[in-house]
Amino acid sequence: MKAITVSELKANVGKIVDQALAGEPSLIFRNGKFAILRPIEVMADDTKLHQQWIDEAFASGPAEEKSEADWHALKRRALAKRK
Repeated sequence: MKAITVSELKANVGKIVDQALAGEPSLIFRNGKFAILRPIEVMADDTKLHQQWIDEAFASGPAEEKSEADWHALKRRALAKRK
């Protein structure tokens, strides 16, 4: 990560933003304080995402009762994805 001043950022904003979007973030400093310019992934609007989950749940049919073993299996799968 390269460090730049605000003046350098102003002079080369297009180039620096393009570099950040390409995976080369910049550390910007001014008066002893720092900011990072890096790409982020924007998630879908929460309400649209939640509505999609609700629609999928209704489309899958009536709810089924789950056993303790089902919940343990779900927990193992969820924790395995975090690694």
